Amino acid sequence: MVEIQQLIIKGKVNGEFDATDQEVIKIINDRIEEYLSRYKFALSKEQKKYLIEECTESVLKKIELDLKL
Repeated sequence: MVEIQQLIIKGKVNGEFDATDQEVIKIINDRIEEYLSRYKFALSKEQKKYLIEECTESVLKKIELDLKL
């Protein structure tokens, strides 16, 4: 999660972050696959896409909340 947050923060600071950034998506997808492989569990592409979107959105909301404090 820290790796993902750092990429998002870097992109936001540089004004370059895009929620469809392939580097962020790849890292999140890799972490999902790593976790699922431990439990021999599979997700559909739609489910993975949803998790990636939720993760990115969650990190962005946390960053925005922290900036307001």
